[in-house]
Amino acid sequence: MDAVYAPDPDRDETYFFDDGDCTFLVGGVLFKLHKTILCRDPSSMFRNLFQDAKGKPSDAIPLFDTVDDMRALCWSLYAFPSEIYQLALSPGDVDVRKHLRVVDMAQKYLLPQYESLGWKFLQAVPGAIPAYLDRCSEDDLVYSHELGIRWQSSGAPGASGAADTAVSAMKSQLLEQVENKWVQRLARGDEQVTFSRALTTGETYDRRRLQGQVYLEARKLLFLQRFVFSPSQPLNSRFNLTPKQFLRLLVGHSMLTNVLAAVRSAVSLKLPRRTSLAGCDSVYHPHCEKAFNALVWGDLERDPVVAFRRARNTGYRCVNQHLDNILPKEADLAEYFLSSATGYTISHENPPM
Repeated sequence: MDAVYAPDPDRDETYFFDDGDCTFLVGGVLFKLHKTILCRDPSSMFRNLFQDAKGKPSDAIPLFDTVDDMRALCWSLYAFPSEIYQLALSPGDVDVRKHLRVVDMAQKYLLPQYESLGWKFLQAVPGAIPAYLDRCSEDDLVYSHELGIRWQSSGAPGASGAADTAVSAMKSQLLEQVENKWVQRLARGDEQVTFSRALTTGETYDRRRLQGQVYLEARKLLFLQRFVFSPSQPLNSRFNLTPKQFLRLLVGHSMLTNVLAAVRSAVSLKLPRRTSLAGCDSVYHPHCEKAFNALVWGDLERDPVVAFRRARNTGYRCVNQHLDNILPKEADLAEYFLSSATGYTISHENPPM
């Protein structure tokens, strides 16, 4: 994100040192720091930045970061040893957002020692990141999702051995953690998050799994008894989706409902016997039929994912083979909303909803 500079920049209240020997302009705020601190890490990008800087030594160097990001980085650079020790000794509630910023900025400016420190604080309390994602604002979810996208295939900081592996795992898991928490919060009706923002984020980064899960959660609302529509009320007012998103929801819902109706018909038929070399004999097959007939499909229309998972846990090969033949795969459910069949164009600006 490009920084926006004020014509008369303010000095940062904490990180403008009179004896500093380098000045940065970040989002309209001046930071006057010390080169020795910025270059303490041998691989620091600031070393090259100072060498390549043109103009007078007193000129401010513009950085295209946010003020909060820069303050987080400065905190990690200037924190007193006693403060670091106290945080390590008694981390309490980990400031996840701040430490995520530290990791991101340290990675950007090639400060692996500080990146590693940021991850150590994030690991200090088990479950700190999921707990943060479960209560943070939607803006913070978007920010964390962007970090997850950038870190998905990036390397770990300059640690070694098991620590290096642990950090790599945390970085690679962040994206999935964000998306899972976003969907969970939508499912429980958390008013801080919206279907439209989650879908737009999924569209921006082509995250089809996220989009499919969000559409499935929106579809569930159509089956809740307490969710009553009025002919005088626009249907999309409950979802507040863009016209394209809302069209995908309706078309995908229609196609998936049709498929599930066909599944209903198939599960009412007699269970075929497994015919492979490791098949089922006529003596044992009645047990398979009994297990198949005991399957509960009450949630099939409202929540096919749960119904599919529960049905496939019987352990009977005949049952599993038949289910594989009649049930769409869970990973394919998103395609009912995202395939080209739902890509109709809207010919007028405000379609009836």
